[in-house]
Amino acid sequence: MQMPEKGQLSLSQFTFTIYKTQVGIAVLSIPREVGQYAGRDSWISIFIGWLITMVFSLLIIHIMKKHPDKTLFDILPIYFGKWLGGAFTLVWAAYGLYASFSTFYATLFLIQVWILPNTPTFSLYVLFLIPVYMLCRHGIIAIGHYSDFVYLFCSWMPMLLLFSVHDAHWLNLLPIAAEGWLPIITAVQSTITPFLGFEMAFILYPYLQDKKQATKGVLIANTLSMMVYLLVIILANIIFSDKEIQTWIWPTLALLKPIQFAFLERLEILFLSFYTIIQLMTVIPYLYLALRGLTQLTRKSAYHPLLLFIVAAIAVSSLFVDMTNERIERFLDWLSHAGLVMAFGFVAFLWTVSQLRHLIQRRRAM
Repeated sequence: MQMPEKGQLSLSQFTFTIYKTQVGIAVLSIPREVGQYAGRDSWISIFIGWLITMVFSLLIIHIMKKHPDKTLFDILPIYFGKWLGGAFTLVWAAYGLYASFSTFYATLFLIQVWILPNTPTFSLYVLFLIPVYMLCRHGIIAIGHYSDFVYLFCSWMPMLLLFSVHDAHWLNLLPIAAEGWLPIITAVQSTITPFLGFEMAFILYPYLQDKKQATKGVLIANTLSMMVYLLVIILANIIFSDKEIQTWIWPTLALLKPIQFAFLERLEILFLSFYTIIQLMTVIPYLYLALRGLTQLTRKSAYHPLLLFIVAAIAVSSLFVDMTNERIERFLDWLSHAGLVMAFGFVAFLWTVSQLRHLIQRRRAM
């Protein structure tokens, strides 16, 4: 596999890759994480988080418009030089690796706890790493096609949650902002981290077939994510009390427990089995992001040996790392903090540098 890759992404592939990278493990716990600050007004915090994410997504598109044929890792040396640009590339690669590792660990932990408790951890890791390896090996175009498949194959899943509405108490949402606006604003940090994944536009933009559609793509992707989060949070708040939400580690799965059909019980098991496909769609793009960064640093055209090494390291780690719920929570908390720095802090910093560079170039040209 050579870099840069040949091929282009359609608008749907660009959009759904970002959307499915965002809607990962966070959707299962977001009612609890946001609710501990904003309570019944969590849905308002989601709107604010969506607006903030849209602003930073547009900043990325604005940066990339100046370099339509380059990825983030091609831009960094231009703005910061060889050594500092290389350091930032390493940091981004480490961020991508950590995001993919922590999400993969959390996904397999859920599978083992809820579905396959008697299956050896190493066997599970190997089984799920095979599609991760294959898609990353075939590059961004294959990932784009997979994102289309995941969207179509799993589009019914959010609607399944609506079967829990018969136990709803809509008055739970009132009064609005009963505790004031401070808890709502405080909860915003917990709402913007589930939108992490929009930074994949740094890698996807050069492959977008019609780059004029990039703004539309990030708008649709962020809005789809917001609608999913909004649905989950509203359902949790009209069905459970505030205290009940905080007792569930994964409140979204708890929404499915009361739902039963004559031909099917334990619907949350079926839901989680299909949701694994979506969660891998978070692991794969971040791992690919890391591979692009590491390949840029090593200046090698072929990255599948490095990919094979990383996949093997993840599999072997299952023999030494005993995953617990507390450890998974800690990993995801660290990812949230890293995402705030990289996807929000660094994007603002890079946009500022690009604007200053453009201003200096204009003055020199005068």
